[in-house]
Amino acid sequence: ECKIKPLILDNAAKKEPYQISDLIEESLAPAPSRVVNNKPNVFIYLSDALRADHLGCYGYDRPTSPVIDEFAKEATLFEHAFATTNWTRPSVASILSGLYISTHGAIGREDQLEDWPLLIPEALKAHGYATCNIIANSNVQEEFGFTQGVDHYRFKNNASAFWVNDRLDDFLAKQNPNNPVYAYLHTVEPHAPYSAPAENKARFDRGFKGACDGSIESIDEFGTLSPKFSRDDIEHLIDLYDAEIYTNDLAFGEFLKLLKRNNRYENSIIIFIADHGESFTEHGVFTHGVSLMQTELFVPLIIRFPDGAQSGEQIAAPVSLIDIYPTIMAQTAVAAQLPYNLPGYDLSNLDHYPDRNLFSEALIEEGPHLSCVIDKAGYKRVTEYYGFHKKDVTDKLVGLWHIENDPGEQNDLSAIMKAHAAYDDQLTAKSILTQRDLRGKFTTKPAKKTTLTEEMKEQLRALGYLK
Repeated sequence: ECKIKPLILDNAAKKEPYQISDLIEESLAPAPSRVVNNKPNVFIYLSDALRADHLGCYGYDRPTSPVIDEFAKEATLFEHAFATTNWTRPSVASILSGLYISTHGAIGREDQLEDWPLLIPEALKAHGYATCNIIANSNVQEEFGFTQGVDHYRFKNNASAFWVNDRLDDFLAKQNPNNPVYAYLHTVEPHAPYSAPAENKARFDRGFKGACDGSIESIDEFGTLSPKFSRDDIEHLIDLYDAEIYTNDLAFGEFLKLLKRNNRYENSIIIFIADHGESFTEHGVFTHGVSLMQTELFVPLIIRFPDGAQSGEQIAAPVSLIDIYPTIMAQTAVAAQLPYNLPGYDLSNLDHYPDRNLFSEALIEEGPHLSCVIDKAGYKRVTEYYGFHKKDVTDKLVGLWHIENDPGEQNDLSAIMKAHAAYDDQLTAKSILTQRDLRGKFTTKPAKKTTLTEEMKEQLRALGYLK
């Protein structure tokens, strides 16, 4: 049972004491009368490594997300949203380019996002938007190609979400209120290290004493493949993770408030997402970047459309993070001049969701090389298609599951549905070839590599990406 204790916060942005009920009320209070822009503002708020099933609005039974839950009531919640991969850089590259990872190519630890894909901020800037990136994860900093089309860029590795909010407030204060803005906000909570403020940890501390304290050093000691955790270890880590989610929830409340203070709330598309989830040994792996199981692919996607259109809708159809790009283009009426077709769809068109297959890949060096399809019949097929194989781990990560009937992926159907598994393997192979063929129209070379400075290496180590 979760121990919930009364809490008064020292708000890092305003230095005022807040009860959580006050924060929810103020962040979701009616916004002031807005200045009418020709086009809606666009805000993408990303909570790194946040799995959807740890939010109340997605059915979680712990109070990790009171602000997000209330926000979802006046927005559109997508019940089954999936990332294109299982770690930050290629996932965010898919969000901003609208392309699957075998097309954009930003896959490895040193890979850059190349300049040939037209990113969301580039398309919007060409139509009068002031554009902004505020980043707390070094994987998507300028050196890796993520500032194309960005006017204003701020980066501080592993900074708090309240720091991100303050930088956004500064940016908005300098903008002409009659001009539309775009802001991509990459907050790092609940990504490891799990280091929420002590008072937030106390809210979720059920008394488990774990050997792993949630620091990067401790996580590295246990490892991500078949870590030797006790049940107490896992429950302790989940308590720390949930405290991180709660901390970000508070910051999200401050984010909504500052939009209203700046008259940028009503006439805006506000997108709350994660880039990937987090595993807690459900299939023998820990953290992320290792598997394509639901724990790492199932992410929140909540969109408040301008003026609260379609508020309260809950969409059951499976969707992908590649759908964000065409949704923004449709909402802003921007016709991006793309020399290729985007694979995603406009999520605001609720009456015309396509019957389609969704794809994901995992291609990093230290884990299994996996491919995945979620097919039209609701089956999810994960297969290892080359490279790595560690039998005691990889065998748990490949198979065929019906994810509606078996969301925990406990009943592998591949042995009794061999034909279906083989058919899905053909779908995946065709998709990857199609993606690579599209890439081949613009470059025949592997992704450009970034030479990592010692500072960059230290930044990546601080988030567990380098040893």
